[in-house]
Amino acid sequence: MKSAISSLPEKNFTDHQIEILRLWAEKPVIAQVAAELNVSTNTVQTQLSRMRKKLGVRRTFELYRYALENDYF
Repeated sequence: MKSAISSLPEKNFTDHQIEILRLWAEKPVIAQVAAELNVSTNTVQTQLSRMRKKLGVRRTFELYRYALENDYF
């Protein structure tokens, strides 16, 4: 049974945000995602924060659960 998080609609994530979300769902270490994309850790953190805001969730774990339950990896 999926949680309420999984039923949240995707809120117009940019291609860049989707790429970050996919990589982060596979290996949830911000520094690794940043290195793979050749961006700063601040950029990754900012995009994760923006995605949380778009989904209306407060905790990073909720975004991670959303990514896992919606096949972002």
